[in-house]
Amino acid sequence: MFRILLYLLTIHCAQAQISYIPQDDWVGFNWVQVEGVLKKIEHTTNDQKLLYSLEAHYRLNNQASEYHQFILRPMLGYRINNTTIWMGYAHLKDTTSPLADNESRFFQMVTYADEGNIVNSKVSFLAGLRLEQRYWTQPQVNLTEINYRMRAMLRVAYEMFSLPTGTVNLVVANEYFYRLNSTQLTGGSKEFDQNRTQLGLEFRRLIQGAPQQLTISYMHNRYQGFTNRGVNIGAKMTIPHRSQRPPRHY
Repeated sequence: MFRILLYLLTIHCAQAQISYIPQDDWVGFNWVQVEGVLKKIEHTTNDQKLLYSLEAHYRLNNQASEYHQFILRPMLGYRINNTTIWMGYAHLKDTTSPLADNESRFFQMVTYADEGNIVNSKVSFLAGLRLEQRYWTQPQVNLTEINYRMRAMLRVAYEMFSLPTGTVNLVVANEYFYRLNSTQLTGGSKEFDQNRTQLGLEFRRLIQGAPQQLTISYMHNRYQGFTNRGVNIGAKMTIPHRSQRPPRHY
């Protein structure tokens, strides 16, 4: 079965004039995220906020020695208590595949976060479901297509011990990717796309009531017919809302 898939992939890449063939590799995922509150919704019985977020991803391949991919992902969200609905856009630059050289993605996402309200406040989790519309263009054949993909994610953090400046947490996460349609440029059909599993450590502290996180983890990426392994290093910074900031003294 693997040989058949590899053969079909090779033929398809040749037809699409793509020289890159996926293979096992050691990769590096580096990212930073900035999040904050645009507006607090007053006079409601629930905790409601309008949020903004900006992610930047810089990825390496070929034994984590060469630049591979850059993703910029701005989004807006509306939070009611623990549930947030997000809408956003992602622009992707990829050095290994002409299809993803200037890929655009629009997406809608819903997340549910429980910040330490279970198991004596030592366990927190984040669950998310994202629908992506991925726009691909092949100038040689004057063709643009849209690939729809669903992503389901679960992240669990357990507080191992406390420090004077914050906490150190054990983090386990998994994200499953599933294609919802087939395209001429990429082939395939409604099928499994990839699966990412992470195991690592997170340092977390509060600054003016806003959480700041630094994570380093081992990542295992399983695709159709090959696997990538690597190190995932990321930082999430939450900007305190003006209501959380101390008053200025002039």
